[in-house]
Amino acid sequence: MPKDVESAAHSKAAALQRVADALGVPAASFTADVPAASRVAETAELLRLWTAIRDRDDRKALLATARDLVSGYDVGREAAE
Repeated sequence: MPKDVESAAHSKAAALQRVADALGVPAASFTADVPAASRVAETAELLRLWTAIRDRDDRKALLATARDLVSGYDVGREAAE
């Protein structure tokens, strides 16, 4: 494989890994089975909707609702804050 193609592939893989790390999912989630791909698509939709909320109070209300929903689940502290 030519060096420029290899470098581009490595760069894309590294970027994909950073996104996966930020979302707390394995990088394979983006290319693997349908259930994982579905979770990624749902996460992407949540992020898109979140960025569409312009009002700070509306964002706070959504976060409060999400925290209430996950209060019974075993999630890390950072995920609930």
